[in-house]
Amino acid sequence: VEVAYPKSGLPVNVTLEAFNPCIPFDSKNSSYPAIIFNYTVTNPSAYPVQVTLLNSQQNLAGWNGQSEITDDVMDRNYGGNSNIMLSLKNMVAIDMSNTLVDTFHNSNGHIANAVLTEDGDTVSTMLQFDSVRVMWENFISSRGLPGQGSEGLSPHGKTWNGALALTKEIGAGETKVFTFILAWHFPHRYQDWTQAAFGINSDSKSKWYLGNQYANFFPSITQVLEGLRSDIDFLTKNTRNFRDAMFNSTLPWQLIDSAAGRISVARSPTSMWLGDGRFYAFEGCNTTAGCCPLNCTHVWNYEMAIARLWPDVERTMRDVEFLNGQLCPNFQMMSRVTVPLDLRRWFSFLSAPGYNPGQASTAACADGEIGGVLKVYREVKMGASKDWFDLMWPGVKGVLNRWMTDLDQVDPKTKQHLGVIPGAQPNTYDCAIYGVNTFIGSLYLCALKAGAAMALLQGDKLLAEKYSQRFTVGTANLDKECFPNGKWYTQVVTKNVEILSDSTFIDCLLGQWWSYVLNLGDVLPKEHCVSTCDYIMQNNHVKSFDPDLQYPRKFCTENDSGLFVARWAGSPPKTGMLYTSEAAWSGLEHEFAGLCIYQNQVGIGLQVLEETRQKHDGWRRSPWNEVECGDHYSRPMSAFQLFDAASGFLWQMNPGSHVGSLNILFNPKFDGKNFKGFFSAQEGWGRFLQTISETEITGTAELEVVFGSVTLGQISLPQFDGTDKNVTVKIGTSPTTPTITQGPVGLLVQFPEPVRVSASTGNPVSLVVTITN
Repeated sequence: VEVAYPKSGLPVNVTLEAFNPCIPFDSKNSSYPAIIFNYTVTNPSAYPVQVTLLNSQQNLAGWNGQSEITDDVMDRNYGGNSNIMLSLKNMVAIDMSNTLVDTFHNSNGHIANAVLTEDGDTVSTMLQFDSVRVMWENFISSRGLPGQGSEGLSPHGKTWNGALALTKEIGAGETKVFTFILAWHFPHRYQDWTQAAFGINSDSKSKWYLGNQYANFFPSITQVLEGLRSDIDFLTKNTRNFRDAMFNSTLPWQLIDSAAGRISVARSPTSMWLGDGRFYAFEGCNTTAGCCPLNCTHVWNYEMAIARLWPDVERTMRDVEFLNGQLCPNFQMMSRVTVPLDLRRWFSFLSAPGYNPGQASTAACADGEIGGVLKVYREVKMGASKDWFDLMWPGVKGVLNRWMTDLDQVDPKTKQHLGVIPGAQPNTYDCAIYGVNTFIGSLYLCALKAGAAMALLQGDKLLAEKYSQRFTVGTANLDKECFPNGKWYTQVVTKNVEILSDSTFIDCLLGQWWSYVLNLGDVLPKEHCVSTCDYIMQNNHVKSFDPDLQYPRKFCTENDSGLFVARWAGSPPKTGMLYTSEAAWSGLEHEFAGLCIYQNQVGIGLQVLEETRQKHDGWRRSPWNEVECGDHYSRPMSAFQLFDAASGFLWQMNPGSHVGSLNILFNPKFDGKNFKGFFSAQEGWGRFLQTISETEITGTAELEVVFGSVTLGQISLPQFDGTDKNVTVKIGTSPTTPTITQGPVGLLVQFPEPVRVSASTGNPVSLVVTITN
């Protein structure tokens, strides 16, 4: 967050930069429990000035996070609070704790109000006070802050505040930075939500210990502070680099805002990186708790941000799904998980034969289950090790085998499977849909393609062929069954409950979106998918929502424009699928917009994104909180894939290579003659930059790796024509000698041996392709 303070009445200019360290592919340094506040102060006068900035913080140790704090410092959970001075190298801090809270209580921890210092600085404190007015009067007086303030532990029902002030001498025309830090260390986390619905009916007074991963990295508040002090330049530089890689771009503002802003969900109470080293999450959260626990497969089916920024963290969710009891003995996948993992698994409480929930139960949603296959392939592409992949592979094969054997429709005449799913398909709309449809059907087709790709990586050509053959049968049959009107995809209704029938349904091509995400191509005829998206935009879009037409939940007002989840030619049927008469959730809008951009329907995609941003413009709703079933909802993280869609970025592992070199392609969808956009892949991230002269004779393409590294086998540039041109390729300042060809994918640069493009100690390194006459 950046703030420019009003200049009126101030003899100096002040701006604030506040951030939590956030560095893709560096999960440890992105887990610091701290906020850094950089105040930049400029003296525009001709004379030196003395500037003092103050930061005040309440000692929250002991507070339960929910009860109301009255009279500034009063709460029944307070008492025994103590603030002490910490003098560290180039840092002064007030360490705030509570001496009376039980050692392992979740509210027993430390908060630190700290400031970085350098030679010539002066720091003053008021360690303990209960009146902000009294503190302020001291601060503005000639005597300044008094040091200790109140003595001893706070009495029962009361806490202390603590303030420190930093004074710097700033010369004429000079600029200096004041860096304050708010850090915390509360290592003891417990399961504080009910798991009764999942068979865990333990005494409500007993809470299971979970812990926090950051406490494994930083065992004390002092180690948090010392780590921040030592690494402040690295943390600041690379967090800014990440921001700039996303925002210093030629992409449309509504696309950048949609993609970058959803990362905030990872910093919200929705998300938890627990002490066992695994990532867990609610669907969303509210003011007192998370909602809809935990690791919901069908909602997190849409999330892309964590997978593309911290793939090591994302992989732990697959560990839970495939290795730690979310997968039933019959290879159904339970939609949610209970913690800690050594508790009895949810499926073991079920009475159905073989400990499975039955096919129609939303306890094991079909979309989340088959989505697990897609997510494993995504994680493999993002650099998961061969050992990890080998652990996942039996579960992946088991899920696909169950679908192909038990769920896939059989032709009664030929006894052959048809590659479509006709039976009960429980899903993220909290119901089961029946009959062949492209919502679940396209996910199944995509999973078959992903399965074939993974089988080849595992060296199993026969299994890859089996998956591919079923895909070929399935794509033809699904298209035939669901495109009878020649306009958009519909549902074959076999049971008049929770129907989509002939509606235009925003989520009907979820599997096609996933297939583009995974660079697996078309799962259904592209012209039919394009037509479907056109009709969804035509039929579902309204310039002004009527709240009376939205049910069961009313998300939008008459001031909002956007899409409905589904629309019928007339009134929605009474048996229409649950939630289809609601305004489209933003997670669906991001997915739909991304699909349209992938399909070159850029105008539709941008309109949807702009209207979504208008609904979250900071006046109507928070730009960082997109609501569905709870605040800071996880589904909107589907937006992060917009970066790939916009740059036309595709990447595949070289054949025969697992974690090796990549073949990549950039085909920007927005102004390819002057393009800058964010990318992440394998072990690195940065920007792709492309310039092409107006005559289309010369140009440059640059893969700027800002952090980490990317190993390349080849790079394709469809918008370049290298015919009869001079083409040079450099990595940094070093020339390379790849093979250059001009073919159906445009200019193709192939390296005889894989080349590694690595950022150097926080400084970007680029691979640059230059075309001249």
